[in-house]
Amino acid sequence: MSESSISDAEERRLQDLLASGEQLAQIGTWEWIPPARELYWSQNLYRIFGFEPGEVRPTLDLVMGMAHPADRERLARNLRDLADRDASKTVDFRIIRSNGERRYLKGTRTILELREDGTPRLVGVTQDLTDRRDADREISAHVALAEALVEWTTFEAGARGLLARLGAALECTAGIFWVPAGDVLEARVLWRLAAAEPPTDTTATPDPLRRGMGLAGRAWESGSPLGLTLAGTPAEPADVALSGEEPAAAVAVPALTRDEVLAVVELQADSEIRITDRMMRSLTGIAHELGYFLSRRGGELAGALLTAREIEMLQLAAQGLSGRETAERLTISPATVKTHLENIYRKLGVSDKPSAVANALRLGIID
Repeated sequence: MSESSISDAEERRLQDLLASGEQLAQIGTWEWIPPARELYWSQNLYRIFGFEPGEVRPTLDLVMGMAHPADRERLARNLRDLADRDASKTVDFRIIRSNGERRYLKGTRTILELREDGTPRLVGVTQDLTDRRDADREISAHVALAEALVEWTTFEAGARGLLARLGAALECTAGIFWVPAGDVLEARVLWRLAAAEPPTDTTATPDPLRRGMGLAGRAWESGSPLGLTLAGTPAEPADVALSGEEPAAAVAVPALTRDEVLAVVELQADSEIRITDRMMRSLTGIAHELGYFLSRRGGELAGALLTAREIEMLQLAAQGLSGRETAERLTISPATVKTHLENIYRKLGVSDKPSAVANALRLGIID
């Protein structure tokens, strides 16, 4: 074997090694000569943009056309300044592949030199951060859950803290803590990021949901975490827009214990959430952790559904007072007592007063 053939073999081996390294690191290399509008991509950069090597001719127009609409102006400004030695060397931006998939990229200029004719030559790398970003978000969600449960004191404060921490981890701006009340879900706690634009009616509470209604109702029915994005599938509105405008994406996580759903946590975002299979598996783990925690706080959940007047009425029923006696004690009409009792039965999932009192005693709502 000649010296030149050995050199050729080593060069091919080196090229293969570099290509494999780029794939493992999820990076691609580019070279750009602005005056000639020449742009060259390494094989893996084609893959990052969703193409097979050589499938398309790389151009700045192609890159700009694939950039997320919200990032195009910033990306164009960065590209115009790349030949300036004092300009920023990095830019974060999103692309939308031809199949609709969104990817999060970081472009970095590593070399800026002048060729013999005085024209600039730029070399850089583009890294696909999508998988790392997803993994960081999943880890953050589990950490947020653990911290929220440790800090849980009362139902109101605990549920709001849970929504705030999980919302921050998943980059959401609003959330609802739903609790089953008989045959409907009732919104018990609302959370909205302080910086989010509030809706016109800041006191509005979402209407109760039946099984299968809206995202939270479907999560209650299925017993599985669900996600939606209005930019992809499934595409449908969330139950209520808490941040002032239609959310771009939402997730609903049921709190599971055995085959029972104790609550549903719904979180809404004003930008897309990548709802991957791995994200759904992560949310399933959170669903079981939260369900186990809430299963030991049945009294808090049931008590949170009842008003102070309803709890007072149950306490009197436990003392053996009749409906008329209760009405006299509370200075209300017997018809009002009947209405309150019907609401209590619905919320506790029972059909009569003895069962309601028994459930309330068992759950610690009354003593």
